[in-house]
Amino acid sequence: MIQRNKDLINTVCGTQKAFGIHTGGAKNTLFAQRVRAALDDRMILAMTEPLLGTYEDGLRTLAKIEKMVVTVASRDAICRRLMTVPSIGLVVALMFRTGVDVAHRFDKRLVAAVFGLTPAVHASGEIEQVGRITKCADAMVRALLYEAANVMMTRRQLA
Repeated sequence: MIQRNKDLINTVCGTQKAFGIHTGGAKNTLFAQRVRAALDDRMILAMTEPLLGTYEDGLRTLAKIEKMVVTVASRDAICRRLMTVPSIGLVVALMFRTGVDVAHRFDKRLVAAVFGLTPAVHASGEIEQVGRITKCADAMVRALLYEAANVMMTRRQLA
């Protein structure tokens, strides 16, 4: 949904650029209003109006989804507990919760393996080489966990 809105913004900006009109990027929800105000030509406005309407529908849908995510995460005890950890927000807590699903079926060390966070081991005879992480399984959960850990490690602690 977010990528679709970015694509719509790029299409509108590209169309405007072809006619020499520049309204700036879409840093906020007022993008469609700025574009409509900048377009004087009815034909160009008629071309871009369906794209702007779709963009605004996407923003409304994203707002609804965000409210649902907040509701689901606030009702789930495990998500609330995960969010007490610094740098763990709604999205990371929900993705981890859905990735693990039933926590009691895992040993502590197996959860890392499920997300591909254990090192690959190459063994032959007496030689054993420990390599990079295996990167198997759920890439999105792994990426979110990495991002949360990176924020936790690099964030300045205010005392």
